[in-house]
Amino acid sequence: MSRASSIIAVTLASAGLAQSAAAATPSAVLTVNPGFTDVDMDGAFGDAWGVFGAAAVDFQFFGDNNPGHATLFGDNTENIGGVFQAGIPASAGVTYEATFRIQWETNWDARTLFGIEFYAADDMTKLGEAVEEITEDSDFAGTGYRRYDVSGVAPEGTAFVRPIVQFDEVLSSGASRGCTVDNVLVREADDVLNLNPGFSDPVGEGLFPADFWSTFGAAAIDFEFFPNGNPGHATIFADMAGNSGGVFQQGVPAIPGESYTFSVDLSFEANYDADTRMALEFYGADDGFLIGFEDMEIIEIPDAGYITYQMEATAPLSFTRFVRPVIIFENSAGAADQAAGTIDNAVVQLTSTVSMGCNAADLAEPFGVLDLGDIGAFVSGFTGGNPIADLDNNGIYDLTDIGLFVTAFTSGCP
Repeated sequence: MSRASSIIAVTLASAGLAQSAAAATPSAVLTVNPGFTDVDMDGAFGDAWGVFGAAAVDFQFFGDNNPGHATLFGDNTENIGGVFQAGIPASAGVTYEATFRIQWETNWDARTLFGIEFYAADDMTKLGEAVEEITEDSDFAGTGYRRYDVSGVAPEGTAFVRPIVQFDEVLSSGASRGCTVDNVLVREADDVLNLNPGFSDPVGEGLFPADFWSTFGAAAIDFEFFPNGNPGHATIFADMAGNSGGVFQQGVPAIPGESYTFSVDLSFEANYDADTRMALEFYGADDGFLIGFEDMEIIEIPDAGYITYQMEATAPLSFTRFVRPVIIFENSAGAADQAAGTIDNAVVQLTSTVSMGCNAADLAEPFGVLDLGDIGAFVSGFTGGNPIADLDNNGIYDLTDIGLFVTAFTSGCP
């Protein structure tokens, strides 16, 4: 794909070359102990969490170097259960969002639900909920953690919000039928889509800074590498000839046809000399197959402090499920020292809804023309459960969507 030249903006801080901050910051994490760790150091993990039924809060059940998580046991057809956290203060009329990381063993065979519940002042009387069923667990069993998001408005009388993951309807018994839950973040809703844009420790483990970020090549995620009063950032190292690498964050939900903005603060040491780019990459349901991307070359100003760079890109109208912010560098000249770059405040936001088609049936290029390409895109989306075919936006793929498509298609473009 071509560079996003016409929709890219690079802005300097008001002082010209002074340190700046990204325009948006995420709301504070309300969950106590989102990482299910041993906060009080008594040897028991999952402080502040409750379980019911065939569930437990434990340590290293999947041995993935995670210091704690919850486990649901779907190994018996009679089992039901779940994990929750009570006592999180909330206010009526406020929108709350929760993010969960959930994974299943290969033979998981039960219904899984996740969401948030709203309670009155006694923290026992439920006033409402935003709970969803995960319908894709069988497709991703055994493939590691995936991110799930939900949001809801607290009804009148709400005093508490409660995150919950539960299961029931176990269809078969046997080994390798566990489900683990980790890194449950509850916040007041905002327009920041990616978790932890400031490279801090929102999960509160203290062991793995910059939760949710990953690196490759000559890059690292660290605390205070360049002391600047910020609790965390990422660093790319151009101090050896030929070095390359970068940082990225997976699992950021995206919708086909919508526009996303990526802003990031970058600072380069005096001898930095490499090619640097920022990008938004779009992925399908497996969060591993690249569908499309837009990138932008960074014009570095070494030894000038933090500068905010920004770009915008539109998710392709074909099976997009995730957007991934990326900072990458290559072709390092190899200065002996003072050749590092630091990355901070990497914020991804929904910019606006972009409609490229002439009507609801114009789903594929060339836009402005209704043809077999649009029919194929709708059929693939409908059978694959892609939002592109959910024309009434209710999360269900049924005859209503087919009727809306047929009506729009036969009406033609203006």
